[in-house]
Amino acid sequence: MRPWKSTRAMIALSAAVTLALVAVAQQSHIKVPKPSVIAIPARPEGKYGFVSSLVQEQYADGFREKIPFEFIELKQWGQFDPFTHEPGGTEYRILLWRDGKAEYEGTTGVEKIGLHRGEVAIEEYGKLALLLELFGFDAENCDVGFEVMVSHPVVAAINVGFDKKDPMTRRNANGYGDYRFWLIQSAIENVANTVIWKPGGRK
Repeated sequence: MRPWKSTRAMIALSAAVTLALVAVAQQSHIKVPKPSVIAIPARPEGKYGFVSSLVQEQYADGFREKIPFEFIELKQWGQFDPFTHEPGGTEYRILLWRDGKAEYEGTTGVEKIGLHRGEVAIEEYGKLALLLELFGFDAENCDVGFEVMVSHPVVAAINVGFDKKDPMTRRNANGYGDYRFWLIQSAIENVANTVIWKPGGRK
């Protein structure tokens, strides 16, 4: 088979599988995310205007008080291997706190294994908080994430904490998940890469 024919076949197969998953989700009364258009500012203003500049330490606490998210946590776990009966793929946890503390725990498939701690800059945390607000994580009707438990198990979750209400958890399935979730997950991973990690837990 020629390469271009193989590619067309793969695209057709992928489209068919996607349509089938959506059909299953609709029949199972699983909420399918609707298309969304988000206007992301090039240079944020207002309460998130500080993310575009270097914040002096004496002003950091004032900016932190305006952020609604007490913590932002990302969990990624690999699929269970039925042959070895052990976790497979990439598994880790990133936990960022509004007060600047940060935790990272790597389990498998990552460079850093074990529990690590560090500090996240208020500018970086603010960027994530702005992105989460734009996608509705501060609202009870947030629809980011996609779960089809039968064919594509959940492999990632984003947890956010608040001061005066219960934490929110949004999950995403493997393979045919929500693109918005992937975008936020990538942003959290990018911010985690700016942290200087040292072995040990939160102090």
